[in-house]
Amino acid sequence: ERRQALAQHPDVFDAVFCNLIRAGEYSGRLPEVLHSLGEALKRDDELAAYARRMAIYPAIVGLLVLAALSVALIYVVPELARLFKTAGLPLPWQTRTLIVLSEGFTHYGPLLLVAAGGLALGLHRALRRPTVRLRYDAALLRVPVLGALRSKIAMARFSSLFAMMYASGITVLDALRAAEDVVGNAALQAGLRQAGRSIEEGRTVSEAFAAVSHFPPLVTRMLRVGERTGGLDRALANVGYFYDRDVREAIERLQAGIEPTLTLILGGLLLAVMSAVLTPVYDIVTRLRF
Repeated sequence: ERRQALAQHPDVFDAVFCNLIRAGEYSGRLPEVLHSLGEALKRDDELAAYARRMAIYPAIVGLLVLAALSVALIYVVPELARLFKTAGLPLPWQTRTLIVLSEGFTHYGPLLLVAAGGLALGLHRALRRPTVRLRYDAALLRVPVLGALRSKIAMARFSSLFAMMYASGITVLDALRAAEDVVGNAALQAGLRQAGRSIEEGRTVSEAFAAVSHFPPLVTRMLRVGERTGGLDRALANVGYFYDRDVREAIERLQAGIEPTLTLILGGLLLAVMSAVLTPVYDIVTRLRF
């Protein structure tokens, strides 16, 4: 059987893919299922490309700024501190702060790196615990702007794949179980399991999802429409299309806003450093002239 052959390679073919192949085989609609899978994979790849483009610019700028600040704190500021100490002039608070940061970075830099690595390792291990992971992922969904974007990406994936599985003949409960790995968030996965239990108890799909706080009203309204019209798969496909478009527009807006925001932040940082360095230098030069 094709599904069994694919299931032997879980790193390449996940549970959703295998279940859809099985449904396509049983229903005789394997070509349609494969076409839908191809479209879904292409859509996910496009979304991932959008997200990568949004993250590349801030990552490059952040690394350059961190490298420049490290060089300044390790090599430039200590020399200036010796010059200021020799001059014997009172230093402004921003210069004293910069010198303290330089001394701390110079003397405790390796220790800070070890502490940061230990903190990252501890967080990684803590996130393996289901309760910690659940709270962490729920907090991510509440982060301003980025939390809403993560939720929309999860809704786009869930709606599209749920519609595909339901249209292929997979039952609602089986589709919900298979879709848990798609959303990529422990809080949303817990919500799907809660919805599945409610459906098993006899509640409708829309009622079950309405009781889960992490799913927006648009999803529950379209589920209700799909139940009444007998087109649950079409309703969810429309939800997936809407969120897919909304994610693209949100990422484009973020990209447009990130560049000027980073420019302002870098300008403010540069102004602060230059003020801390040049103010005492100007005082020294003025004193030498008079």
